Amino acid sequence: PGKEVKGYRIQLYSTTQRSKADEVAAEAESRYGLPAHITFAAPNYIVRVGNYQTQDEAKDALEKLISFYPNATLVPDFIRIQ
Repeated sequence: PGKEVKGYRIQLYSTTQRSKADEVAAEAESRYGLPAHITFAAPNYIVRVGNYQTQDEAKDALEKLISFYPNATLVPDFIRIQ
């Protein structure tokens, strides 16, 4: 359901340990209610959250997350929308 379009996500974490990536993703989902996505780009597992259609939406979300995830960054990505 839905389609993939160009948008933005917030990258929270990058690690070589899958278990740590799973932990960060689960924490973000439970703490902030954001959909978390883990991708693998050897040798790292990358944790990104959100499905933002505009850069402004993503920046607003980043401001809320930056205190808990100080290395969080806004990244262009393909997102799924309804």
